[in-house]
Amino acid sequence: MNKTETIIYWMNTECFNEASYFEKGLNQLNEERHTITLALNQREDQNLSLAAGLLLDLAVEASGIKADVLHDHENKPYVLNHPELFISCTHCHPYAAAIISKQPVGIDIESQRIDFSDIEKHYYSDEEKNYLQSFSNNNDRQKARTDLWCRKECLIKFDRLRDLKALSGLKPPLGYRFISQFIAGYSFEILIPDTSYSIQEVTIHDFKF
Repeated sequence: MNKTETIIYWMNTECFNEASYFEKGLNQLNEERHTITLALNQREDQNLSLAAGLLLDLAVEASGIKADVLHDHENKPYVLNHPELFISCTHCHPYAAAIISKQPVGIDIESQRIDFSDIEKHYYSDEEKNYLQSFSNNNDRQKARTDLWCRKECLIKFDRLRDLKALSGLKPPLGYRFISQFIAGYSFEILIPDTSYSIQEVTIHDFKF
């Protein structure tokens, strides 16, 4: 892997509404991701799965190795024959993102139009609820509420814990930090080690079709 410890790619998947781009992208996928993508019923979901697969492959390539990305029994992606590398992906229409690192990581995108208030009641800690009450503006509170949920999702992908109240969106694990990537109307949160990283928005022209 290059000198950058963590590499993050993200993109708008609407380019795959163009049939020629969709077919070219599909032909780049390995057999497993190809099957997963075509098994989805909605074109929107196919675009997201296609983009996630391509971004994961791009991240692996950027790490300097050639290897397939497969999925374990929990549908978690991994780099075949490279247990020293950690990858994760996420998507929320129309965006998809992928990450690769030398240490465990997590990544998540959510729309801020989703109402997380019921989830807050059941799965947010008292500290997180108090934090949300510090926002007097409802829009700001909704954004913060969604940011926190994204961070909890990152933590789940980081170590697969499911006790959501115990996963603090305010306190990353020791040696880690949360970073945010701005996308209007969305929360995009990433859990990375306290080391170097790069983040890049990808377009269709970044793929070798």
